[in-house]
Amino acid sequence: MKEKVGQADFEVAHLTELVEEKTDQVKHLREQLTRRDDTIESLTREIDHLTQLLAVQTKTNASLTDRLQVIDDWRRAALVVAFLGTGPVIQDGFACRFLSSRSAALRYALSRKT
Repeated sequence: MKEKVGQADFEVAHLTELVEEKTDQVKHLREQLTRRDDTIESLTREIDHLTQLLAVQTKTNASLTDRLQVIDDWRRAALVVAFLGTGPVIQDGFACRFLSSRSAALRYALSRKT
């Protein structure tokens, strides 16, 4: 009987040790999971920020492209006007065929020119 009690005590001690070991492993894994969650959250914030920056840059690029197009339209119109003069050809809209569709204001200004 004493032997069985000793054997049971040994098994209980061994199982208690295993439970403590597994508890420590679970604790360690939870800490790792928390760190990874924090990392994912941080990376998500960074991605959101970079996405916003990209949107702003895209708008800026579009705006600059539009400005360059208007400048190019004015340059082309000036060349056409210099070549053709300011007579009825301009009033008929011939020069406007050389202009970009983005530059309605320029076409309007040329159509008002006499």
